Amino acid sequence: MYNLKLTIEYDGAAYQGWQKQPHHRTVQGIIEEKLSLLMGTQLRLTGASRTDAGVHAQGQVANFLTERRTSPINLMQRLNAFLPEDIAIRNAEYVKEDFNARFSALSKLYRYSINLTKFPLLRDYSWYLKWKIDYDLLPLLAQKMTGSHDMGGFAKNIREKENRNCSIYRSIWILEQDSVVYEIEGDRFLHGLVRGLVGAMIEVARGKISPEQFEETLYTGERKVHFGFAPPQGLTLVKVNY
Repeated sequence: MYNLKLTIEYDGAAYQGWQKQPHHRTVQGIIEEKLSLLMGTQLRLTGASRTDAGVHAQGQVANFLTERRTSPINLMQRLNAFLPEDIAIRNAEYVKEDFNARFSALSKLYRYSINLTKFPLLRDYSWYLKWKIDYDLLPLLAQKMTGSHDMGGFAKNIREKENRNCSIYRSIWILEQDSVVYEIEGDRFLHGLVRGLVGAMIEVARGKISPEQFEETLYTGERKVHFGFAPPQGLTLVKVNY
């Protein structure tokens, strides 16, 4: 049995997320369909991250097992020829049979982009903020994220008995002239976590919730104050580290 690892880039605007779903167009579903046709048998991809509808990826990783040996470069070229223009395989390589794109990952890096000026051509790749915010608060809030925390208060659809602890290695805001970018790297991420964190930090910077309420959510793992989740189009999975 051979194990092939794919590094994938995609524009998520036209998809209902990564994970294959009945009656929905998803990135995993499209790649599996084309890959299975090329390999002559039904194949199943395991993805590193189940990105939501509208979320993008520069470095999504997936793997699949096959009994047929093929040239990774040739497969990548042929697969790219069949895939739509908003999905591309950036690399293909053989890995050990026990490699799993999801469970072998050591960390994932996400980036969230916010525009402070209205740019119509970037509307599918960033969140345009219409409000005045206190930018000085953002780096202070981001610093509090590093370490291990119960992140359930910032996530969506937490399942009973789900492990809510995440170790965050890097959390920074990058302030530029017309934009602000948030980067976060951690060992694992709960459903909607990055969008929840960004949404909550922006609410603090708008004066809608207090820094103390943000910290209470972070340190208790319980959401006792309402805040909106940042929209999906500003989020990109940048890299998965192994």
